[in-house]
Amino acid sequence: MIGFLMNTKFHYTLYEPIIKHLNKSDYRVILTEGYVRNVREARKFLTEKGIDFWQMIDKTEQNLIKENIKVFLGPFFFPTVYRLKPEAHHFRMVYGLAKDGWNYAWWNIFFDLIFVYGDYDAEKLSFYAPVVKAGNPRFDRWFKGEVVEDKVLDLAKGRPVILYLPTYGELSSWEYYQKALEDLSERYLVIAKLHHGLKVTAGNKIVILDESADLLSLLKIADVVISDYSGAIFDAMLAGKKILLFNLPQIPEHLSSKESLENIIRGYCRQVSEPAEVRGVIEELLHYDAFLSQREAMKAKIFSNTTGNSGEIIAKTLYEAQNREKKLPHGKEQLLRQLERLALPQLIRNKKIYGYLNKIFS
Repeated sequence: MIGFLMNTKFHYTLYEPIIKHLNKSDYRVILTEGYVRNVREARKFLTEKGIDFWQMIDKTEQNLIKENIKVFLGPFFFPTVYRLKPEAHHFRMVYGLAKDGWNYAWWNIFFDLIFVYGDYDAEKLSFYAPVVKAGNPRFDRWFKGEVVEDKVLDLAKGRPVILYLPTYGELSSWEYYQKALEDLSERYLVIAKLHHGLKVTAGNKIVILDESADLLSLLKIADVVISDYSGAIFDAMLAGKKILLFNLPQIPEHLSSKESLENIIRGYCRQVSEPAEVRGVIEELLHYDAFLSQREAMKAKIFSNTTGNSGEIIAKTLYEAQNREKKLPHGKEQLLRQLERLALPQLIRNKKIYGYLNKIFS
């Protein structure tokens, strides 16, 4: 059986294009460790949708996971799941291209195989494990022409649509640019689809949607996409959209280095560094995005597969792995045994587990 690991309802949207190619009896969603609020919302989401799932915090269900799951798929490393059954196949599916320090960190060594978008992340991650250039399964519907316009378009009443896709934490532009976005609402329909780690309060000038909103339906109606240091930049790029990037006055180097792709891409996008600049640049972009053709040229290196069959490729690989014994190169096996002794106990005990991953050996 295949186990899909999640700790926020956003993660289920990553798996939907894969699950559709599997028999229901061949997989189970597994709710695992994470921030309490996100896990609680994910549990409610799965229950309301009638989706079968097992929870790592439930001892009985934990035993079912150990007995039944042969292949785990997750967006990043879940140490408690790995320690529960290290002999299983542990696969990762890349779900974004921002923040190199996180995406390509040392904990990728624990994976037996990684599904990547294309040449760029394959080059970064093939050091840790074999890679499969599956592409972005969330865009399968896009490339097959199956995406319909989001109903929120009815609110536009003929106005251009501005889609804002911010990240969370210290790299989020929400607080610094909120007033400028609200001012835009006089002439445009401004929609903010929030990162699952970002919780905000706002008036009724901006349409606020959470992580469960369909990104593709929103991209279909967007005239301009605004982001900051989020992986959503590359979703907008893949969709061929006009892009504006918000800069912040100070960026912690450990969160977003100059070599990270979300900063490299800034050389191929219009940017603003002050809220007062936003309106003028939006008006300019609505007429012409001078960088659009350059971003189109970059796609081939970043996204290897744009045929709409990424989910099918991943599903087939997961199926095949169920019937294959896990075999590691001797050197990697020895290294993993050392890391398990040194790192896993600390990772599992630490309450801020995901912020802690990159700091273990610093």
